[in-house]
Amino acid sequence: MVDAGRQNTSSEGSTAQTVPSVSPVNVAFASDDRGTVGLAVAVHSLLRHTKRLVNVWIIEESIDFATRSRLEASWSDSPNLTKVTFVGHTDLPIKVPSWWATNSWPLASCYRFQLAEILPPTVHRCVYLDIDVLVGTDIGALYDLDMKGFPIAMVDGYMKIEADRQYIISIGLDPEHYGNPGVMLMDINAWRRENHTTGLINHARSMRPDLWFFDQDMINAYFKDRFLLLDGRWNKRDAAAAPYGIIQHFAGNPKPWQMAPNDSTLAGLVAWHRARAENSFQPTPSSLPRRLKRRIKVRIAWLQRQLRRLGRGSR
Repeated sequence: MVDAGRQNTSSEGSTAQTVPSVSPVNVAFASDDRGTVGLAVAVHSLLRHTKRLVNVWIIEESIDFATRSRLEASWSDSPNLTKVTFVGHTDLPIKVPSWWATNSWPLASCYRFQLAEILPPTVHRCVYLDIDVLVGTDIGALYDLDMKGFPIAMVDGYMKIEADRQYIISIGLDPEHYGNPGVMLMDINAWRRENHTTGLINHARSMRPDLWFFDQDMINAYFKDRFLLLDGRWNKRDAAAAPYGIIQHFAGNPKPWQMAPNDSTLAGLVAWHRARAENSFQPTPSSLPRRLKRRIKVRIAWLQRQLRRLGRGSR
């Protein structure tokens, strides 16, 4: 674990927002080296709109020290940022199956399953955010919500495409009660008390190898009928919506950082590129050996899934 914690205070005459003296919110992300631009903007927008003190936790894969340092530097002028902690995926207590890796769904997506194991005992709840979000509201209001005894809270996945609905039914789930965990409020105490980390990973291992929505399916299957539905503004999946008073989630492809600013005419995408221009982070270009290594890893994972699928079919 690399703990890059530090205290930020605004200098005299600063125009930054005043930070109230209340308990900080804990916000977690997971990213590999391909997602650092999205991560930079997501954290930037989070800090810009949240009045409370914020602890940021990042589970990372293949993000080198220099890149981590540049990310921190790009957020350093935020007076409400108290600490940034990077946790390498190799430091997670449970090794996730290599066959989970796909082209569409980065393995980093499932690293959040182990947040309850790596957060310190003083952290009792946490907001998890995907890196393809733009925060346009104070996340403290989400953090303080009454969870009504549920271990997690998510927004409705709005699965309206008939093929998607039939698939969700085929894996034993209800498309009318299927959450999108790109924004997830977590009762960390409940996760520890009820051992949800091990339970979730074991359940995910037992699921069919050809899941369409990867970590989303795993979370919904394990927490079936055990999650709180949040108001839709906490995970708005509409790039045309103005990003005010909501958390905007750019689910699907292409991602905003894969698009040129001039090609982004929808209100949400325009706002994302505006936030990107405000943030100083510059990524490290991916090297050819690293790209080849990733392709080989994904290919091997695909072969492993085919073998598992054949094994399940023969039983």
